[in-house]
Amino acid sequence: MPLSVRNSSLVLFADDAKYRRKVCTTADCELIQDDLNSLSEWSTTWKLLFKGRVVRMSTNSQSVEHTYLLNSCELTVSEDYKDLGVIVSYNLSWRAHLDYITSTAYKILEGWPSCILWLKFHRATERMK
Repeated sequence: MPLSVRNSSLVLFADDAKYRRKVCTTADCELIQDDLNSLSEWSTTWKLLFKGRVVRMSTNSQSVEHTYLLNSCELTVSEDYKDLGVIVSYNLSWRAHLDYITSTAYKILEGWPSCILWLKFHRATERMK
């Protein structure tokens, strides 16, 4: 599969593949589509289907918009995705990840008793006179 990608980098981990490329012009978008077409051919040959989506990451408000196709299907655009337990956001903010962690913690705490006393023990040292 990595040999199918000629214009960018493809990172593989277990059953996950991440394709990435810096996009500045529409020519970059066309190169990405060429690689996606090659990946489609590869997946047809090996009878493995891809499920994918597009996440445009940028701190710049102006990005090049383009519709990408994989296996003749339009890829959906997402604002964030979960990667190895970390939510990565389109604007490189930690807000979505922190919201997810906080809501998960509150769900866990809902089952706990309403009154919990947390004690911290420490060793008291006194100066000997």
